[in-house]
Amino acid sequence: MVSADALTVPVYLWRDDVLKKTDLLRHFGFGAFFGLMVSLCIYNFFIFISTQDRAYLYYVLYILGFGIFLSVVYGYQNLFLPLNSYTVQARMAPIFSIVTSMFALLFSHGFLLIPRYSRILSRICMVIIALGGLLLPVLFLVDTRTSILLANIYPILTVALVTANIALAWKSRFKPARYFALAWSFLLISVVYFIAGNLSVVPGTFLSHYGSIFGASLEATLLSLALGYRINDLRERQEEAQRQIVQEQKKALELQENYTESFRRFVPDQFLHYLNKESILDVRRGDSIQSEMTVLFSDLRNFTEFSENAGEELVFHFLNLYLEQMQPIIQRHGGFIDKFIGDAIMALFPDPEKAVLASSDMILELRSMQNHSQEKSVSTSTTRPGEKLEDQNKSEETSSEARDSFQGPEWQTARSTRDPENRDIPGPDPRQENEKSDDHFMESGCGLHHGPLMLGTVGSSDRLETTVIGDTVNMASRLESLNKSLGTRILISRSVQECISPNSELQSWIRQMGTWHIRGKSEPQALFEVFSADPAPLRNYKSETREEIESISSMLGTSKTDPGLRRALTERLEAHLTSVPIGYRDGPAEYLMKQLEA
Repeated sequence: MVSADALTVPVYLWRDDVLKKTDLLRHFGFGAFFGLMVSLCIYNFFIFISTQDRAYLYYVLYILGFGIFLSVVYGYQNLFLPLNSYTVQARMAPIFSIVTSMFALLFSHGFLLIPRYSRILSRICMVIIALGGLLLPVLFLVDTRTSILLANIYPILTVALVTANIALAWKSRFKPARYFALAWSFLLISVVYFIAGNLSVVPGTFLSHYGSIFGASLEATLLSLALGYRINDLRERQEEAQRQIVQEQKKALELQENYTESFRRFVPDQFLHYLNKESILDVRRGDSIQSEMTVLFSDLRNFTEFSENAGEELVFHFLNLYLEQMQPIIQRHGGFIDKFIGDAIMALFPDPEKAVLASSDMILELRSMQNHSQEKSVSTSTTRPGEKLEDQNKSEETSSEARDSFQGPEWQTARSTRDPENRDIPGPDPRQENEKSDDHFMESGCGLHHGPLMLGTVGSSDRLETTVIGDTVNMASRLESLNKSLGTRILISRSVQECISPNSELQSWIRQMGTWHIRGKSEPQALFEVFSADPAPLRNYKSETREEIESISSMLGTSKTDPGLRRALTERLEAHLTSVPIGYRDGPAEYLMKQLEA
């Protein structure tokens, strides 16, 4: 009789008592093996249910298939599931050989995280697994010898791929790969030897016949331990990832705080407060609210001439230096800056009196900055020839140059004979000297008006800007422009003047400059000069003669049709102007004189 497939028929001669003892030990060994496999299946299946980690499910199916395969090979399957059909029985071992190989490859693919490390190898594994699924029905269509050949070749492919998976995971420093490699090596040696025996490559022996049992037991046990280690390793990785997430969130929070701080420079907190917004993220286009506030416009005199003579970089640094000094003053008096318009500042104040105090302090600060620059210029001019100054970086030099550029060379020459109060030292024709210096002296003019306005956001969906609109804003802007014509530094409307407390010291430094027709207003508007920022001698003189100037300005309109009144007012103004402290000029009074002479 000739067999169509490979047969392993070991022949042993035993005595009756030795045979019984050996057979008992063999059954005990197989019982322990199958018990171990079933226990590991149940244990790891419950872990899969608890963790929902597919690696445990693939492991359960792998050792379950391997256990059934070995039970078929060694004949124990017939004790529990006898099959009368030889064809089906002959296909059982090849079928479970391929099934076991498929789940072994699938288990290594998931356990060793192959998709994370190599997409190419992962795709090759999935192709081979799919190929195994296609081979299963083919086994019933070919003869027994061919089915056994396929069932031995396919595991060789999976063994090669599993080994490649282990090498890749080990190279990628996946710690559980070491345990997997150790377990796989035991099984690999025993299975390869078992297959070699089936293919008659090596002689059939006790080791080739039963060695796979010991290899499978060690491999199943070590893989179970590897799964446990994998949980710890993944937990450590997860904790490390969480720590990194916390660090990234901390950095993101710091970055967000920096962004918020940066946004505050463009959108003041007070603006958000008036809009009833918690943060800049809540601001939307069209958000607005009506309020009653004081608008302050501030602009520099002689800045155009300075810009024409200085370079762009110097002008840029000068503006930053000037605006940096003005912003704290506005904040200190309860206001906030709505926008910078070149050298001009537009600020909003809830309290009109504090707005006036802020405008006065802004003018005094500008004068103080120029005095500091003038003193530094004089100190620099006394440096002996050949004497070197310490080197400074470019930004410091530019900032220093910006400070020095508050006055040009002619202004420095004219100002070099003045005292710290900006008062000319008596000398030949001091008034002429004063006029010359004023042409180069940078002054600030402020216009203030109090009234209703709309505060909100305007723009497009991609570009927003906070702003205030209304007649109050227009009026404040026009008052600021009138400063140059009237010769004033601070000009306020009646709405602001009426809000100043009668007991305030400011009342001593305010005088009415008559009523004037303002563009956009149908009725003449009463205008008031605030001279609290003037040098002390001029300020005191204006305070003493306040009623005289107010009387003259109130009759200015009537004098146009009354020549006698005009002559009388002219004489009174001439007396006033000749009494101005030497070295100073009363610009508003001079303007009134021009109106009488026109």
